[in-house]
Amino acid sequence: MSISERYGVNTMADKTGRITLRDVAEQCGFSVNTVSRVLRGDTKLPEDTRTKISKAAEELGYIRNNLASGLRSGKSHVIAVVVEEIQNPHYSSLINELDQLLREKGYVVMILCTHNDAKQEAQMLELAISHSVDGIFLFPISSGVHNADRILQTKVPIVLIDREISGLKMDLTRPDDYSGAYQAGRYLVSRGHRRFLYLGGPLVNSSHVYRRNGFRDALREGGISPEQIRELPHDRFYPTVNDSDDASLLEPLDFTAVFSFNDELAYYLINKLAAAGKKVPDDIEIIGFDNIHRTISYLPKLRTISCVPGKSLAKSAVSLLLRRIEEPGCPLQQEIIPVSLCGPE
Repeated sequence: MSISERYGVNTMADKTGRITLRDVAEQCGFSVNTVSRVLRGDTKLPEDTRTKISKAAEELGYIRNNLASGLRSGKSHVIAVVVEEIQNPHYSSLINELDQLLREKGYVVMILCTHNDAKQEAQMLELAISHSVDGIFLFPISSGVHNADRILQTKVPIVLIDREISGLKMDLTRPDDYSGAYQAGRYLVSRGHRRFLYLGGPLVNSSHVYRRNGFRDALREGGISPEQIRELPHDRFYPTVNDSDDASLLEPLDFTAVFSFNDELAYYLINKLAAAGKKVPDDIEIIGFDNIHRTISYLPKLRTISCVPGKSLAKSAVSLLLRRIEEPGCPLQQEIIPVSLCGPE
């Protein structure tokens, strides 16, 4: 006999196929309130009552409606991560660490991708709000006028990760982009290089601005003129990354050192250079940013910029968000994580 036949046309299972608290209550003979208490983990009720209710819920295939529970309690214990894409190992490893840290605090993560589109970003932020999430981590796709401004008005706790938004004061954690790029430039100059390539990031990304400026300042202080620095824009290089055999975009290959906006681009560049007969680092030295080899050890070792030991973007972000959830009126905090040059000697 089906649930519908057993309990009649007025059961919630008839309308959506979902087993409800009322279905469980009718199955085991207890009130809806008692069933709800047991399935929320209340240990004050007698053990035999809890056992009987739990068994009935399992037999019926009951799954708790966290959205409804969240609306009643004001807490969903869900944190949304709104990110442009998860293909970049930097994002996937960072989200994995966020998930582990939040689970320890009783939260689960909802991942929403924007695919570098401002309209989709707005939709994903609204979707997160509509699911009554307790907080949001946002990797903003732009440093300009932004969707986050609207989210601030809803009073939902939100923390920016990796980059800032111009004109908006928000809780934020990001690496020290300028310092990392400056260290990369100083190192390459000290190695005797005089012809450079900067492999740029998205122009709307605040990290690109800091990293470009830090790198150029270091080279200028090292006596390198602007004519000795070539820049390959992100919107020209990134669309070609899957064609690893085509290195024509890099010509002329008259540079001996590269600072890449991030490690992902650096690895794509290594493939293209190999197709052109150039070895890294024997012929061309490359420095990336993010240290994705730290969590994906099968990748070739790469000299890169990384958060200093003991510091973590994920730990900083979780700390900021939980603080905002627990103390909604606390002062805004922006944490710039120190970085250092690391990699093979």
